[in-house]
Amino acid sequence: MKLNLTKFILGILTITFVLTSCKNNENDLNLQSDASIQNVGGILKFKNQEVFNATMDSLNTIDADKQTVLLSSYGVKSYKNLKAEANKELDQIIDTVSSKAIFESVYKGYISKYQSQFLFSGTSSEYISPISKLVDARLEKIVNSAGEYMIGDKVIKAAMYTDINEFNSKNKTIAFDLKPQLDGMAKVTTSPNLNAGDIRTSKRKAFVTIYLESINLSAVFTAQEKTWLGYWKSYETIFNLQFTVNKPFIFNGSGAASTANTTMMYTSPKDENAVQPTLGYFIYGSDLTGITGHFLLWTRGIDQTDGVEGTIKFN
Repeated sequence: MKLNLTKFILGILTITFVLTSCKNNENDLNLQSDASIQNVGGILKFKNQEVFNATMDSLNTIDADKQTVLLSSYGVKSYKNLKAEANKELDQIIDTVSSKAIFESVYKGYISKYQSQFLFSGTSSEYISPISKLVDARLEKIVNSAGEYMIGDKVIKAAMYTDINEFNSKNKTIAFDLKPQLDGMAKVTTSPNLNAGDIRTSKRKAFVTIYLESINLSAVFTAQEKTWLGYWKSYETIFNLQFTVNKPFIFNGSGAASTANTTMMYTSPKDENAVQPTLGYFIYGSDLTGITGHFLLWTRGIDQTDGVEGTIKFN
């Protein structure tokens, strides 16, 4: 628990420095003076493992816009940035083609352009957006387009799926069900609506997985929408998660512990996809056995009355 507290304090100090730097020089962001994180030949270098861990923890406490400011200020084009560009290009293709046949022809060239960076399930699966090769999707924010980052002087290549068949073998659905990707990093149960749930309408789908890592309770949110071509693609939306747990809990940003079974509400700060926030953490020294609770997920475009309910349970 002492190590977790040290990491948390270091993370807050790092973010404080970053945000202060941004405020003092909004037009010319230059965080290179923070020697603990540097751009070395297009790779983000962390001084040591402690700085890396603290940075990853801190990124979970700030919204996507501030994450972009922080990371892009080092001049490294992240894997997440590349995926955003690829998704934008796909949207432009969908908007400009006049028929399904033309789309499928153009889409072949699109796949050829990005197949070295991403996975594709092909039009036969009806899901057409690029799929991250990274086994640990949380690294998208800090690795470059080749999946590289540095800790000390060591260049680390993030673990990646080799092809779509390997991805499918470890993921029950192509619909961004990230539970298997979290295996080994977090305690996750894969039973229907137990720590996970999904909403499906004729035009939209939304998914959530809740997981426990150390004392932190986190979630992964993803969404899809149906295009006029009949294919499904990822899309950005506002995610809402109402939840309770049976242990005293410090909700992210509240600064105060909530009593057991208090209803808490997380809403993503802007339209996003593949959102992975830390919801908060259980009080240091708490008995973390027998954690139970409930959740309700809905999104912009899918009303709360049509949301999905589920159970939170960690033994």
